[in-house]
Amino acid sequence: MLDVVLSWWGIGGGLAALIAIAWFIPPLRNIALAGIAALGAAKYFERRGAAQERKVWEDAERRMVEAAKKARADAERDAEKGIDDGYDRDRKS
Repeated sequence: MLDVVLSWWGIGGGLAALIAIAWFIPPLRNIALAGIAALGAAKYFERRGAAQERKVWEDAERRMVEAAKKARADAERDAEKGIDDGYDRDRKS
């Protein structure tokens, strides 16, 4: 959470400085406006990338849960049938 706040403060501080430059130093106005646009684009694509990464993570988590449910169902089915799979650590030799 703190990194998000500091990120916004950093962007906000840079944005405020660029706005001040654009307002008070007319010869640098075009450069400052380009910087403002670049900051906006950087923040937009940063958030978009985070959303895509979150989607990938959620898909991987969903697949993991499905595989775990299938493994549990297979194990319960084998246990009901009395099938020894060789991985039972508590079996008597």
